[in-house]
Amino acid sequence: MVHEMVHTALPDLDDRYAWLSEGLAVYVEPIARVQAGDLTAREIWQAMMRDMPKGLPQGRRRRS
Repeated sequence: MVHEMVHTALPDLDDRYAWLSEGLAVYVEPIARVQAGDLTAREIWQAMMRDMPKGLPQGRRRRS
């Protein structure tokens, strides 16, 4: 529900910018959960470090 509520706070964007709307919701949701006391900051940062590389474009070399 938190994720979907973040979407309601964003303006409607052209379909080519759907990545921005989704990316912001994915980023803001755990921060809101920390503020609500559902998660710890340590938990969300561990999850972000683990999961954010999954969002990198496929087929490209990553810069170090």
